[in-house]
Amino acid sequence: MAFTFDESTYKISLPQGDTADIDVSIDYAGIEPGDALLFAIFDPQSGDLMSKAVEIQNGRAHIRLCNHDTRDIAPGTYKWNLRIITNPARDADGNIIADDCTDDVITVFGEKLPIIKIYRGGAHV
Repeated sequence: MAFTFDESTYKISLPQGDTADIDVSIDYAGIEPGDALLFAIFDPQSGDLMSKAVEIQNGRAHIRLCNHDTRDIAPGTYKWNLRIITNPARDADGNIIADDCTDDVITVFGEKLPIIKIYRGGAHV
């Protein structure tokens, strides 16, 4: 599999439309059952490209990027981030809603966000 993750820089490299599994350990004392981790890819110039929320279970979260998550993101270098969301509500589609004061939103990386490089991997599937 051509997905790579550099543990020292947190840089992700991923062929457009490939599947990737990312496991994250959460070391935050306020985690409760039902809390979520939001993974997002965005272009600092144009905004969000994709986001995916997963439930945190026993201090861990598993993010599975599927073909439909990245196949329409143009090849390029972007930023990515993780955000912990406590006590989230969800809409009918399962998307996170953090809209009241019981929801803490904690950005993992702060201002120095890591890079994700999406590259053309051959046939567009």
